[in-house]
Amino acid sequence: MYATLEKNQTPQIGFIVNRSVGGSVTRHLVTRKLRHDLASHLNKLPKNTMLVVRVLKEQKDYRAEVASSVAKIILKLSKVDA
Repeated sequence: MYATLEKNQTPQIGFIVNRSVGGSVTRHLVTRKLRHDLASHLNKLPKNTMLVVRVLKEQKDYRAEVASSVAKIILKLSKVDA
């Protein structure tokens, strides 16, 4: 995950899913699952956050990694924003 602070009002999230994850259907499925998982963390992010999630390999479940990565990003952004 990559994060930065921009001048937009609401957090924005983008996804990059590598072809090594699978075909088009698989990549879109991964994107939908990640979007669903990140939706619950959206209110925890600072309002001016731009977040890029990059998936390089296929996994069965991304939830634990997403939760820990979001927690790290919130901590880093709070230090930068202060």
